[in-house]
Amino acid sequence: MLDAIPFEMPNQIPFVVMQGEAGDARPVRVLLDTGNAAPFAMIVSPDLAARAGAAATGAPDTRSAAALGDSAVPFRPARLPSFTLGPIVMRDLPVGISPAVEAVARQLNSPIDAILGHRFVAGRTISIDYARRQVDFEAAAGPAGRAIPFTLAPGRPLTLVRVTVNGRGPFLMVLDSGASTSLVSPATAAAAGVEAGRNVQLGGAGGVASGGARLGRARISLGTLSRDGQPVAVADVFAPISAAAGAPVEGVLGADMFGAGRITLDYGTNRLWFDETGRGD
Repeated sequence: MLDAIPFEMPNQIPFVVMQGEAGDARPVRVLLDTGNAAPFAMIVSPDLAARAGAAATGAPDTRSAAALGDSAVPFRPARLPSFTLGPIVMRDLPVGISPAVEAVARQLNSPIDAILGHRFVAGRTISIDYARRQVDFEAAAGPAGRAIPFTLAPGRPLTLVRVTVNGRGPFLMVLDSGASTSLVSPATAAAAGVEAGRNVQLGGAGGVASGGARLGRARISLGTLSRDGQPVAVADVFAPISAAAGAPVEGVLGADMFGAGRITLDYGTNRLWFDETGRGD
């Protein structure tokens, strides 16, 4: 991992926040969100767009990006003169300018200038080492015998995996590095015997979701990776996500599942690996 990029987890939330440069603006705080299906490799805040000299190339557009929250997610297409993240240097990068970045920053209670979504990682093999807090965007694939397959949703590029909950399922869930906790629909919770108690608030790029959620715990398994007593929120938010994805999404697999080790995702062959120690052994 010679080209590994260090990251921090704001307020100990398992989100991946790195430092980069955009145009003349530096440092820039960038969130890696594999569950962000926006039609751009990167979304930037209006403030960063102004500081970095991003030039608008079209009118504002409001569309569904399969994002949590009650508000529409508006984007304005633009071109960023340059973007640097560790060894990665990109010129004349198409981006979307959106206040959704500021909405996410408010929920994290930490400054965020830009979000890297699926279109940034498409075709790459990436590893997120939560134990060492490093990201490698040119990682090596793992052994074929230990690979866990995933698919991409046909309507939006969401990473879909088959997950069992309390030994039941499998259920079709979005693997999302931008979700701190796993989330399931009420129907999935009932089928898996998840008992939810206290109310919690949900939010995402679309702001805070009305109706909230109820928090419970469950045994969640993805391939050979299994966690007992994992927090899981139960919320009725999946109809618009499924419609945008073009697939019957039943839940979201959050980043807290991987916080003890390293996850590697090969977006060329649609396979993933998890190493408990982060060393690949």
